[in-house]
Amino acid sequence: MHLLLKKYTLKKDKMKIVTLLLALSFFFTSCNNKTAGAKKNVKDDTAKAPVTEDTTMTPMPGSDRDEHGCIGSAGYTWSVVKNECIRIFEAGTRLSAAEALADKTTDAFVVFSSDNKKAELYIPNQATSPVIFEQSKNDTKKWADEHWSLEKTAKGLVLKKDGIAQYTGQGI
Repeated sequence: MHLLLKKYTLKKDKMKIVTLLLALSFFFTSCNNKTAGAKKNVKDDTAKAPVTEDTTMTPMPGSDRDEHGCIGSAGYTWSVVKNECIRIFEAGTRLSAAEALADKTTDAFVVFSSDNKKAELYIPNQATSPVIFEQSKNDTKKWADEHWSLEKTAKGLVLKKDGIAQYTGQGI
């Protein structure tokens, strides 16, 4: 009799565990269905919103080559005096704004030809940039055009517009 009672209690305990497992699986399954239902509702809401197609193509990075093959998005620009694609901030000499300029937040850059007879000037906010200078025939320390002049002095380079210093920098 004692053995029969023990066997009955053991079956009852197993039944409790099975019932508990079934209840837990039902609980977790119903939670998952609620989440899926919420996602479905979100989809339904977005499906009702008007759809606008983006017909513009976003260019791939590096696919913006100019007529010389220079990649502008990578900082490259065509240099007439070097006859190659350059990054002006790497190949050029930085000229900082002089006291005469109101905007002292931007720098100009100058790139010289290998023989230093030509100078290519990149001036910020200028419609005609770059400006190409020829070296002065009488003075090997000066490059000029009708408005701009670049001079090599003991202190470095001085870029002037109509005789007024605009930018200064280290010499070549």
